[in-house]
Order: sequence, then C-alpha cells, then structure tokens
Amino acid sequence: MLATGDVGLNLPDDVRRDLLAHPLMFRATHIRPEDLAGGPQIICDVETDMAINIAKIGDKEAAIHLIRYDYDKDRDEVPVIPKMTLDVRLSRPFRMAKTFSPVGEVGAHMTVRRDIREMHRIELTNVPLYSVIQLQG
Repeated sequence: MLATGDVGLNLPDDVRRDLLAHPLMFRATHIRPEDLAGGPQIICDVETDMAINIAKIGDKEAAIHLIRYDYDKDRDEVPVIPKMTLDVRLSRPFRMAKTFSPVGEVGAHMTVRRDIREMHRIELTNVPLYSVIQLQG
C-alpha cells in the first residue's frame, strides 16, 4: 500500500497502529509514477491537464474516461487535441477500442505491445473536453 498524509485517522488506535506497521505499507510525502509497482499505468505523449479513470466492466471490458481541464480563457473553450497517444498498462489484453463523446467523433486505433506485458497503445484523434474509450475482447 502506498499512502500519503495522515492515514487511518478514523480507525481505532490499535487498528491504525497495526495498519501503519504493516510490512507492505509505504508512506511518502508525495507519489511519483516510478513509485508505483510496474511504473506508471498510463503515459500520455501530449502535455495536458487531464484526469483519467479506468473502470472494469465485467470480465471482458473496460472503460477509460478522459476529462480535460486545459481551459483556454481567450477562446472560452477546452481546445480539441488533434492527436494524442496513450500507453495504458492493463491486467489483460483487449482487442478493440470504441470511443464515445458528447461532441464530435473521436478517432481511436489500438495495438497491444508485446515488449511490455499488457501495454496498450491507443492513438486518438480529435480529443475533446470529455470522452470515453471502451475496450472490448
């Protein structure tokens, strides 16, 4: 377990003490991608202010939600990113990627890298403020 800040303040003292003394508990003042087992789960080739959430859907699907926060005040919008590549490490390989967005069509092409276990390369086009990538197979 990797933890920052005050951990388990809502727990009874003896339970909190056992949690903090656990041999697999790693405490840090900040977390870097290289601190995570296997390295970062997602690498993006574009510098953008973005939140990413991966949700498992049953045994054979997953959804990657992208929410961008790089608002351009002069244009009064979050500009579309013409091309973006995500390298995403998942627990199993997927064969297909479909995209969904409330505005416009987001293009997606996915391959699975064999040199890094279960690393999916997802090449996206026309990435808006919000989109979802559904992985299947």
